[in-house]
Amino acid sequence: MVYNKKLLNGEESLTVLNNPEMYDPEIVFFGDELNLYQEEVEFEMASPDGVTFFTSFSTAELNYATRWVLHNANQQVASFVLPATCRPEGFNAAEKAGTLIKLGVGEERSFTIITGKK
Repeated sequence: MVYNKKLLNGEESLTVLNNPEMYDPEIVFFGDELNLYQEEVEFEMASPDGVTFFTSFSTAELNYATRWVLHNANQQVASFVLPATCRPEGFNAAEKAGTLIKLGVGEERSFTIITGKK
């Protein structure tokens, strides 16, 4: 918990996943209202073998992102970006935040996400 507090206070930054004990409990980062920063965003994560994975998307379509890092005896997760229309906190939270999207009968909505490796 101390490490999470240091991250929140800006006393630490997370650029390398080299301390597994620091990610138990998990660390979850939220990127809100990404359209305030760029129209198109790209997130990257470099693996130890030199491959860089990337995900890019339009903030007009997906204006939120979550980064989830966890390492314990049961799970090892490095989700470098989960694009979304809202935070992953559920229906009521999205409704309260004004980010809930409702589609009418027969209505469609599409999203474009490009992901791969460099």
